Amino acid sequence: MAAPRDPYSDIPSLDPSRRATDDLNKHIDEGGLDTDIVILDEKIGARIAEREQLEESLPVESVDSSPQAPEEILARDARQAAPILETYSDRDSVRLLIFTQNKAITQLGSLAQRKLIELSGLFAEIHVIILSEIGDEDVSPAVRLTDNVWMYMTESSSWWKTGFDAYRIANEQLVFAGGFRADVIIAEDPFESGIVGHFVAKKYDRPFQVHILEDIFDEGFAAKDPHNGIRMHVLKYVIGKADCVRVRSEYLKRRILESHAALQDRIEVLPLYYNLESWRDMKPTLDLKERYPQFKFIILHISGMTARSHTLEVVNGAASLLRMYPTIGLVIVGSGPLRAAIEKQVIALGIFGQVEFEPMPEEVISHMKSANVLVHLSEDPEEDAVILEAASVKLPIIASAKNIAGTLLVHNESGFLCPLADATCVQYHLKAFLNDNLSRTRFAMNAEEVVFERIEQDYKAYLDAYRSSVERCI
Repeated sequence: MAAPRDPYSDIPSLDPSRRATDDLNKHIDEGGLDTDIVILDEKIGARIAEREQLEESLPVESVDSSPQAPEEILARDARQAAPILETYSDRDSVRLLIFTQNKAITQLGSLAQRKLIELSGLFAEIHVIILSEIGDEDVSPAVRLTDNVWMYMTESSSWWKTGFDAYRIANEQLVFAGGFRADVIIAEDPFESGIVGHFVAKKYDRPFQVHILEDIFDEGFAAKDPHNGIRMHVLKYVIGKADCVRVRSEYLKRRILESHAALQDRIEVLPLYYNLESWRDMKPTLDLKERYPQFKFIILHISGMTARSHTLEVVNGAASLLRMYPTIGLVIVGSGPLRAAIEKQVIALGIFGQVEFEPMPEEVISHMKSANVLVHLSEDPEEDAVILEAASVKLPIIASAKNIAGTLLVHNESGFLCPLADATCVQYHLKAFLNDNLSRTRFAMNAEEVVFERIEQDYKAYLDAYRSSVERCI
């Protein structure tokens, strides 16, 4: 729905917000404004009173006062305050503009959307522009999610046009009262989101922050998408233009600094929060036993299928049990560069009928709640959450001592730990779990107790740390 037209917008002398902004900016240029206190002078109040008197004298039909549905209220229609003039911001005034390709943020109840809503209490406004193609999501191009959160979809005709359309939306929706609304611009990937974020930040002279949330250095990254080769060239340009960079792990930070040493003082690891209670209480959306009724005992493996995931060792370790017991199944969830090699190994071992491959879903808790044991040998810190998720839902664990399990769990008490990615170790401990139901239960309960004791669950502290990490870019 179109916004009501301001009958005075074309008459500068009768537009108090425009004149007030001009006066303030002029005063700043002359060095006469105390940046700590902004005093509204009597002239502004007089102009506002003048406008109110004129509006009262207008015929009713000259102003469209029809109500608007919440999902149709755009950012430019919902706010009347002038943009922030100071470079310093606090939690009550910071306005964010986020560019992202994460379409899960539009899905009702998704983790991404819930986090966005929770962050809304820490910032004055949050605007999210989602770079998407036509047909990606069946949602309105502009949605007001909460009182101070707006989402916009680009609905572009091709992937390379998403950046151009996102740039257009930012200029159309975020310019208000003579200024640009956002105080900080965040790109949630260093590719399409990063390039458009850079140009918007440059145009409006705003701090520009880049988030790197996936392992772009993984050997299989280029093969995941035909455009990833081009994106890696964009990455080098975007990182060089960023005021600050935030990454998901120390591993990514180390790898980026190897080729971008100048970022040493501008790169940080984003605070992480593992919502153990949410995982524990989540209602499953599927049951592996119902999906695969031929299996009475399910071994679950969740993997990025890289060399560091050690999925081949998991397959080799489970092979003898699978051949011996037809009612035991191995469910492998995920995808990656070694997927083809793993499938060939499954066929070569003669266990093809007892191994099922599934793509990585939005959440794996449902898989865990209907499995009997998790085997996780990954050395990749990006996959550490798998151990915590399994422990939070009381799924018995066989893991590598080299990942987070080696820090949290105690061998033979809260899990079985293999010193190396050793298929023989996996085989031995799978047999132990298979033959001892009481041990599986005891280990699972001990693991749950350990992670709830050791992993910080102060969500407010996490949100505050996230906000501080964003604001340090100002």
